[in-house]
Amino acid sequence: MNGKEIMTGFTVDTTMNYIQTPEFTLEHEQGDVEDQVIAAYAMLKYYENNIYETEYPSYIADIKFSDGFSHLAIFLPVKGGRTRITRLCILDPAGQYYTNKYGSITQRDVPTELDTYAKTWSKKAGDITHITFYDVDATDGSYEIIATGNLLEIAEFFDTE
Repeated sequence: MNGKEIMTGFTVDTTMNYIQTPEFTLEHEQGDVEDQVIAAYAMLKYYENNIYETEYPSYIADIKFSDGFSHLAIFLPVKGGRTRITRLCILDPAGQYYTNKYGSITQRDVPTELDTYAKTWSKKAGDITHITFYDVDATDGSYEIIATGNLLEIAEFFDTE
């Protein structure tokens, strides 16, 4: 065999997509879109609970596009006035997007931010056709669907929350 080593008798297994824990994602500094969003969401909730000692509404958004692509991001509603949600901040670590002004995280009025985010993705994945918001308990992973709909229905959800 002229000094060459030949490997035989091995098999290749495949696994379905799995969700990493935030700790695993941070330790290994890698993960797909779900892993990145879950790690960012867990860090956000940890900060709220342990630094601010107040938990604010925030949602993991499952976003569907016209080309069949699916994506996740974090949507942070911001109250305007007394009770209505009129402003929104979006954090999308895998998509390298965040609501910003001059490079700093900020918030914009809901219709403007939804439109800006949709336009950012339109060249890559087509139009946003559907969004589902999940309110996730970062301590045990339980979740509840809070809202679901197209962009107009999601904008209306924020207007009535």
